[in-house]
Amino acid sequence: MIAIRRWLRVVLFAVLLATTAPVGAQDNPCQDPLYLELKGKKIDELSQREFDIFKAKDTACTQQQRSSRTEEAQTGMQAAVTAAQWIYVLIGGLLLLVLLGA
Repeated sequence: MIAIRRWLRVVLFAVLLATTAPVGAQDNPCQDPLYLELKGKKIDELSQREFDIFKAKDTACTQQQRSSRTEEAQTGMQAAVTAAQWIYVLIGGLLLLVLLGA
């Protein structure tokens, strides 16, 4: 009985950990405080190390923006497809009513 309770606690902990872990992974690299600080400086004011960090963070920001635009486009396409499907369902329902009523 004690072993089952312990096992259930471990499973519950694992589920909680798995469901909260992705939240931290979704940080926006474009809002990173270090990136914003480095972005505010002139290029000739940056040390080589700062410039390397800036390049890496700028690349991550650009990739995140591209990914975000792609997701927005896909969401828009899905909404259009869903609307078209509902139109077909309504037309099919109306045709069915007409055929059954005749």
